[in-house]
Amino acid sequence: MEPGGITAKDIDKYRTKNQLIWHEVNDVKIMQLVPTEINKRFGHLGGVGEINAGAFEPGGVAKK
Repeated sequence: MEPGGITAKDIDKYRTKNQLIWHEVNDVKIMQLVPTEINKRFGHLGGVGEINAGAFEPGGVAKK
C-alpha cells in the first residue's frame, strides 16, 4: 500500500471513471492527470524516448 492508503489501482480506477489521462510535463519529471478530451486537442511535443534518442540538447529545446 502507498502512503495515505491509496494504491495504484485506486488511482487507475479514479482516472478511468473521470476520463483522465497521464500527461508528461516538458520537464520530464512531472506527470499530471488531465482530462482526456483536452489532451487529445494538443500535439505531443516529446518524451523520454525522444530525449534518449538525442532529440534534445542538454538543458535546451528540441532540435529541428
